[in-house]
Amino acid sequence: MSPPDTNATGQLQTGAEVLAAMSELAEPAASVLIVDDDPIVQTLMRAALEDDGFAVIEADDGLDACQRCVESVPSLLIVDAMMPKMDGFALCRALRERPETHHVPILMATSLEDRESITRAYETGATDFITKPINWPVLIQRVHYMLRGARTLEALRQNQERLRATQKLEREQSERLAVALGNMSQGLCMFGADARLIVTNQRFRALFQLPATDALSGRSMAELLKASPIFPQQAEYSDDPVRSELLELAARRTPGALTTELPSGRIINVTHEPMPGDGYVDTFTDVTEQRLAEVRIAHMAMHDPLTDLPNRLLFRQRLESALHKVGRGGEHCAVLCLDLDQFKEVNDTLGHPVGDALLKAVTERLRHLVRQSDTFARLGGDEFAIVQSGVEHPHASTALAERLLHDLGQPFDVAGHHMVIGTSIGIAVAPEDGADPDTLLRSADIALYQAKSDGRNRFCYFQPEMDALMQARRELEQDLRRAVTNNEFELFFQPLVNLKRKEISGFEALLRWRHPRHGHIEPGKFIGLAEETGLIIRIGEWVLHNACQQAASWATPLKVAVNVSAVQFRNSQLVDVVRSSLQDSGIDPSRLELEITESVMIQEFDAVMSMLHQLKALGVSISMDDFGTGYSSLSYLRSFPFDKIKIDQSFVKGLGKRSDCEAIIRAVTGMCDSLGITATAEGVETAEQFRLLRAEKCMEIQGYFVAEPRPACEIAGFIRDFRQNAGIELFDGVEGGGDATGDVDGVPVAGPVAD
Repeated sequence: MSPPDTNATGQLQTGAEVLAAMSELAEPAASVLIVDDDPIVQTLMRAALEDDGFAVIEADDGLDACQRCVESVPSLLIVDAMMPKMDGFALCRALRERPETHHVPILMATSLEDRESITRAYETGATDFITKPINWPVLIQRVHYMLRGARTLEALRQNQERLRATQKLEREQSERLAVALGNMSQGLCMFGADARLIVTNQRFRALFQLPATDALSGRSMAELLKASPIFPQQAEYSDDPVRSELLELAARRTPGALTTELPSGRIINVTHEPMPGDGYVDTFTDVTEQRLAEVRIAHMAMHDPLTDLPNRLLFRQRLESALHKVGRGGEHCAVLCLDLDQFKEVNDTLGHPVGDALLKAVTERLRHLVRQSDTFARLGGDEFAIVQSGVEHPHASTALAERLLHDLGQPFDVAGHHMVIGTSIGIAVAPEDGADPDTLLRSADIALYQAKSDGRNRFCYFQPEMDALMQARRELEQDLRRAVTNNEFELFFQPLVNLKRKEISGFEALLRWRHPRHGHIEPGKFIGLAEETGLIIRIGEWVLHNACQQAASWATPLKVAVNVSAVQFRNSQLVDVVRSSLQDSGIDPSRLELEITESVMIQEFDAVMSMLHQLKALGVSISMDDFGTGYSSLSYLRSFPFDKIKIDQSFVKGLGKRSDCEAIIRAVTGMCDSLGITATAEGVETAEQFRLLRAEKCMEIQGYFVAEPRPACEIAGFIRDFRQNAGIELFDGVEGGGDATGDVDGVPVAGPVAD
């Protein structure tokens, strides 16, 4: 950035003029040179930067980047550490040796998190570093901070040259500089060649709680830190690692940076920049709120949003750790699976808000029964689980189970309602009932099923001879095989509505099983078994063919969405099945949308990615279902260009009640808008949710608020009615403040091709 112009007499402008000039110079879009040999990273990074107003230049390696800098010096470089031909470290060193790029900020992007690699990055000239995989919002903020700091430092360097001209100019510049520094969001201190303080600003003094006095001038960095009341006054520097770090950075003759936590609790990024004549400038950026936000996001990834208990992912990690100790030390480990006995009735009769409040009350009651050394988690719905470590003998969990039954059997007073629920508990003990997480959890689930079969509100240890349960499973499997042969399945369809165009954009195909003796069997009772036995392959093939055939019969060429399970992705014939379904039905491939969950992505990753790209090549759309509830959603978006993200209904349910749910949906819709991905909200049940989703610019919705799933024979009439009446009433009712259709209890029945 060029320095502020002098006036006609060659004098510096006033402080206001300096700020105005800096503002004018900041208006053009800053140019960012991305140096990375990974085209996917280049694409995602370019999209994120261009969406924030930056002009982006790209280079595939260090040599290419050097040539780009000769042609035009960018405002900032983002450099990958590991590249062919010339890596990021060599590139930093080469750029720092050139006068025109000596001061250009360089952000090193690296997956190398060891101290040696980080030190090497700074020593070769990197201004700062960011770890891979990259958090895009953090990257954008980091770029802004670095550019802001670079502009400030450039202005200060130019002003220092004028300071040397005359004493008068030095006094005038000091006054004007004070105005600029006073408006900085970063703390700053400048030291001369004698390592004595020349100037500082209010933000620096506030961070270190130093007085606003001229007495600070002329002090060394060590004296400033000693005068700061946030540090122990009697402690030696060797006993104070924070002060030692700051002094080591100040003593460097090359650019550097560090992040540290002050004794006051504030977390700061410190950037050290030497100046001509052996002086230097240190800038201090308070990143406390940013780091706290990162911690909150990491916490949300591992915890249930309603109860703040560990979720299934964290529970599994804790269980693996406990089983590892069992294998080493010979002790026992128990898993207790809990299911609330009357919870569904509470939800159905009193509504989901009361059900959520009850889950919170159950959580608080159970927290007092579980040891800190154990893990208490919510796995989903009304299902809880406990990992009890250090169990001395196989039946040592009896006392805990009895306390759980007693305490959960006591009445609850929630939201003005008095209710009694009780619980059923299944217990499995390692290593006898399983030595790995899957086997142990399966054993606990079987024991839980037995406890329910025995009359509920009791606990049951897993026993290998639980033949009744296994017989029921075998009978269900036989019936399921007959259902496949006898074609006992049918498809229902639930509409998806585009909020911008106010029209139906497609339908999701949902599976139903009409059992000849038992009547309707919900998919939740047979889909897991179908996946375990491999029958899901034939069922899924039937669903794909029939969904495409039904879509071909619609007068309007709307999309049809079909969910594909993780088991189907392990079948090498999936691509051929999709291809034949399209050919037999004659529908355009763009009308077929395949929905996958994150469980698909955690299989053999390379094989899954290959199959996804083959499916994409057919012309079909790929959607990620239940986004935000799994393992590493954002990382998958870097790996594959999804066409749609379906926001899990658990976040939609919290709209209007939980600010974090609204924030998450806002973040997802904003990200989708930036990446050109459709954002679809699942499980929309109320007019309030409808309004909030429209306000957050969600592209598409699905749920009972629009329509419940209906058989194929009703779809043509539904489309006509929606265009003529229902669609108008839906949007006019909400926009006009009416309740359009109101709340609908329950959720869509799901199948292997459904939510």
